[in-house]
Parts: sequence; C-alpha cells; structure tokens
Amino acid sequence: MRQSILTIPRLSTERLSLRRPEPRDRKALISLADDWEVAKNLARLPNPYGEKDADFYFKEVVPNELTWAIVLADEFIGSIGLTPHDEEKWELGYWIGQQYWGYGYVTEAAKSVLSWAITTLERPTIVSGCFTENAASYRVLRKLGFVEVGLSSRASLARGQELSHKDMVLHLDS
Repeated sequence: MRQSILTIPRLSTERLSLRRPEPRDRKALISLADDWEVAKNLARLPNPYGEKDADFYFKEVVPNELTWAIVLADEFIGSIGLTPHDEEKWELGYWIGQQYWGYGYVTEAAKSVLSWAITTLERPTIVSGCFTENAASYRVLRKLGFVEVGLSSRASLARGQELSHKDMVLHLDS
C-alpha cells in the first residue's frame, strides 16, 4: 500500500526540522532554487527557477510525493523527498541552497527520512544517485550507506541534456 502523501510526519534532527513544504516557503524556495550551481546538479530542477516553477512544486510535487521542507531555525533551506521508483523501490532526492553546503545538513536530513522510511514504508529498497561530476552528493550517499550499482544516462532539466549518472542503492532490509 502506498503511504498517504497527506500524512507525512514532521521529523526533527539535532539542528533541523523536516515538514511538509508550505506557501510561506515560496520566496526562499525561488531564491535558493534559482541558482545555477544548485540546478546543474539536479535532474528535475529547471534554471532559471521562477514563479511558475514554484507553482508546479506546490501544485504537483508537494501533494503527490513524500516531500519535506528542510528547515533550519525556522528558515527553508531546501527540500528532500521519496518518490515511488517502481513496485519494489523508492527514490531519494534532495537539494539545499548553496550557502548551506558543507555543514552536513543534507546528510542529517536524509538520515531522518531514511530512518522514517525503514519503519514506515513497505518497499525494502531505496535508490538514489548523482551526476558523475557531483562529488559532494556522491560522498553524502556513501555516508548514508548507498552503494554504487552502475552508470546510466539521466536528463538534466537545467542543462537541457542527458548526463552520466551514478546509480546507487540502499537495502533497508540488510
């Protein structure tokens, strides 16, 4: 059975709160997502990022995916989520604003989401990955216990082309 998107819980870590994104996050979302250095590393984030993209996020992504706002001291700094990948898997995706890079926030948020997934979701496997040139995201995924299982080609909205992608997997039942 698919987890009800409307019932995603608030999660918290030592420094962060994870909650469903809210309209009050809109200004920060647009400001942080409209950064080439962020967008170039993601498959689904266009660049430039504006009002119409935020509309899509709040109308299509938030209601239909397991999506959390990453919040630091009541300030939206990014987003993390799980989307159905196939009948057996969920896909972990995340991003944070460039000024928040290097502080371990993504790793902290992802550990919380993965801990919740282990006890809540019926699918035993989480997949993720990163474009091959995204060394920082690769390090995050390795810290979380993901292992590389191959290479593929994945479209980048911001770049408008297919890029080499490291495919990774985390087995929750192992």
